[in-house]
Amino acid sequence: MARNYSFKLPDDLAAQVDEESDRRKVTYTDVIRQAVEEYFQRDRQRQNFEALLFEVVKNRAVVLRCFDMAGKELSEAVLAEAGKDADAYLVQRGKRS
Repeated sequence: MARNYSFKLPDDLAAQVDEESDRRKVTYTDVIRQAVEEYFQRDRQRQNFEALLFEVVKNRAVVLRCFDMAGKELSEAVLAEAGKDADAYLVQRGKRS
């Protein structure tokens, strides 16, 4: 069930909402609703990204600790190869030349 809200916007923001609703050919209510939905969606995406980043950092730490236990020569060789793999991946994706 939808709830009604009543609030005031500053004139410049209200003008932007009106312009956007005209451009999209939707009501100003649709523009505001979509903006609020996108705000909360971005918040969830940020939380998911932070959780993913935590897991990457944690896994990297585990791998580096294993290398420390295996010895310096093996660690340096594996990290060098991993760097080459990462560069190749970025080249394939068009991120580096």
